[in-house]
Amino acid sequence: MTKILTVAKMVFKKRVLSPAYYWMILSPLLLLLVATGLSWYMVKQTAHNQPTIAVIASPTVRKALVAQHPTTYQSQPPRPKGRGL
Repeated sequence: MTKILTVAKMVFKKRVLSPAYYWMILSPLLLLLVATGLSWYMVKQTAHNQPTIAVIASPTVRKALVAQHPTTYQSQPPRPKGRGL
């Protein structure tokens, strides 16, 4: 029985000391860490990014849109006419 335990201990030590064993243990944790970091970064980048929209319509329509207090977009005052692109 002691011979089997001795062989088992030697095999276990040989496998634990190999780089593949540590890679097998650490790679899922590393993958989870990278996925969590990427998800956090994407949420942070899009949290305060509101698009600016252009309304090409009569001033009454623009006033109605501005009066709605937008939460998903932002509006800017119109440019003076006569400016080129």
